[in-house]
Amino acid sequence: MKLNSGDVKKTVLWVVKYNLPTGFVAGQFGASRRSVQQLVREYMETGRIPVLKQP
Repeated sequence: MKLNSGDVKKTVLWVVKYNLPTGFVAGQFGASRRSVQQLVREYMETGRIPVLKQP
């Protein structure tokens, strides 16, 4: 399952706001743990929710 823009916002907020582990959040959304880590890192660096690029 691919993440959509709504899922990106939820994954980042779950990790940052509720301090949930990235592995748990990735499992809930069907994403890889690494992709969730990258999204959270981008959010922490910029302060903005990341926007996914369309293929």
